[in-house]
Amino acid sequence: MNANTTGKRIAKLREQKNVTQKELAEYLGISSPAVVAYEHDRSRPVRYLKEIADYFGVTVDYLLCKTDDPKGTQTNIAELKLLSFYRMLNQKGKEDLLAVAESFSFNPAYKEKENVISA
Repeated sequence: MNANTTGKRIAKLREQKNVTQKELAEYLGISSPAVVAYEHDRSRPVRYLKEIADYFGVTVDYLLCKTDDPKGTQTNIAELKLLSFYRMLNQKGKEDLLAVAESFSFNPAYKEKENVISA
């Protein structure tokens, strides 16, 4: 199924999770025909977009077809804290922090994945 509309993406996610239209409707507190209307793009689930995204573990941008990445590139709380600390530092502190972070990124004990941004 080509999931290039909000409705098609909702249907695809629901099918991948083996959830019925009735189960999704009950979770959202709406009728099954409303879910059918969303999936067939006869109605937009504007009021329920955030709940649907959270239920399926995707972003609202993914549901709205603004990105093809279901998880998106959302910044988590720890990343925001690091950025906040970085911004409080003077130039020397920033350079030192970046050097430490770079050394950690090359150490297999700390490495999670191959997402390296070069400066």
